[in-house]
Amino acid sequence: MLYYHTEFGNLKRENGESLPDFNKRFNCMYSKIPAEVKPTSTSAKLTYANAFDSNFCLLLRERRCATLADMQDAALEVESNIMAAKKLKGQADGRWQRGQASTSSTSSSEPRLDKMTKMIESLAAEISKLKVEQNSKNTRQ
Repeated sequence: MLYYHTEFGNLKRENGESLPDFNKRFNCMYSKIPAEVKPTSTSAKLTYANAFDSNFCLLLRERRCATLADMQDAALEVESNIMAAKKLKGQADGRWQRGQASTSSTSSSEPRLDKMTKMIESLAAEISKLKVEQNSKNTRQ
């Protein structure tokens, strides 16, 4: 019986393992635990969440799912959202890099992008000044 608790508590999603495959493996191990020593539903949800990296675990636990099945459904949504965010970030990075390249040339095909870039650079410079001013005030006090 201790074997099941140890194995169950040590479950982690393996590199490259799909979420549906991990869910099957997790549920299979959970179902093998004898009823008299089976972890509570809350404990099973915590063990499930902790089977992922810390960022994924946090996002999953914030969902406050009522059941393990709900948490597994939420994990699919979280993973889908993370993948979509990475895809969008990649697209945005590509646009930003193209925008930076166009600002270095003498004639830009995207004047709005040049204007935004200059505004961002100006804001960054102002923020740096504020940080320096704040630091000098703190050292005087």
